[in-house]
Amino acid sequence: MLKRFKNLIKFTEQYPYNTVLGKFLFLDYFLLRLLPKTSFPKMNIIPFVKKAYKLDSDEEFRIRYYLSKIGAEELWNSRPRNDQVSLEHFYQEHDMDIWRQAQFSKYDYDCKKKILRTVHVLESLVKKNDPILDFGCGSGALFHYLNERGFVSIDAADIPSQALNFISRWMPQLVHRIINLGTEQLPNNQYAAIVAVDCLEHTMEPLKITQNLLESLRPGGIFIVKFPRESDFSWTHIKRAQEQRDTTFEFIKKSCETIVPEFVYRKI
Repeated sequence: MLKRFKNLIKFTEQYPYNTVLGKFLFLDYFLLRLLPKTSFPKMNIIPFVKKAYKLDSDEEFRIRYYLSKIGAEELWNSRPRNDQVSLEHFYQEHDMDIWRQAQFSKYDYDCKKKILRTVHVLESLVKKNDPILDFGCGSGALFHYLNERGFVSIDAADIPSQALNFISRWMPQLVHRIINLGTEQLPNNQYAAIVAVDCLEHTMEPLKITQNLLESLRPGGIFIVKFPRESDFSWTHIKRAQEQRDTTFEFIKKSCETIVPEFVYRKI
């Protein structure tokens, strides 16, 4: 309990919660903690998944969510995942991420907390009509909620995958552009903000990706990144990525002003 209290105090000292307005934003977390499964219902992307898979009820969704996990790890381990081609191949074979991210967008406290914190930062630092990139967008939970909060110029980017096919078919109206990283390049000097949350740990070259992302960011633009440090790896997390983690953050700190360490930066 004492550790949680200390973490809470530390959290309130970080931007944007260290401002007068931020104290009011912080109340959102109390609501999320009290009602983790029902608060912030506009984060929920389950209705898009139900429509895509022609499901009639939340119960059908829950069954399909649990079934989607069967065999996924075995498929991942069925061949070496040691280059970009083999990595992308898994996400083209399996639709687990569509179900997992949809489930989390409604029911998972930690996922909703990350989305909420990211949105709070963006609302504090950029305008609603500024161009924003949701990098590693997955099944669209973040850009969906940004759209609900009034952001009108969002690009979404990810590797070729079933999740990318899903958002391209069922959610294109929520974004300005969907970028297939297998065939398209990110534009230079384009974005007022780029979000790369919980995606670099799934890549082969996080340093190179980060360098490209900062090239796409305008001077003075905001870079939001979450790249967890790990010693006990989840099976879709890449050890090679972890080897480049410290170098990646060293590069970010040289290229940007730090607003919140290992989370929010402003490009110099």
